[in-house]
Amino acid sequence: MGENGPHKLLAEFDGVPLVRRSAIVLLASSAAPVVAVTGHRQGDFERALVGLDIATLFNRSYETGMGSSLACGVSHPQISECDGVLVMLADMPGIITEHIDRMVQAFQQSGGEAIVRASFGDAPGHPSCSPKRSTAA
Repeated sequence: MGENGPHKLLAEFDGVPLVRRSAIVLLASSAAPVVAVTGHRQGDFERALVGLDIATLFNRSYETGMGSSLACGVSHPQISECDGVLVMLADMPGIITEHIDRMVQAFQQSGGEAIVRASFGDAPGHPSCSPKRSTAA
């Protein structure tokens, strides 16, 4: 997409901006609530998500990397009431609602104590689901 080209998350996939498609997949799943963290081009992303029942948060420190976006997302008040946090990157058009539901189910079957990660073959990847609180002593 290039440095001055269009943003990949705003590119259309099956006629829908990729970021919106990812949000729709999550909304159709058993994962709730859905929170989108924006950064660079905040307004463009918020316009792409208009009309969806999701919360959006702007990460003022987005230039520092994904860690600050994760911290921003888990700070949302609705997330504080959840047992775990599912993190999905918006640039994965192959992820479908069934994948998310299987992850949520595996997390629930662990009693909310396991980290659940998607994988391809033997390679771990995204999305991931983890307990919100640490169980370390």
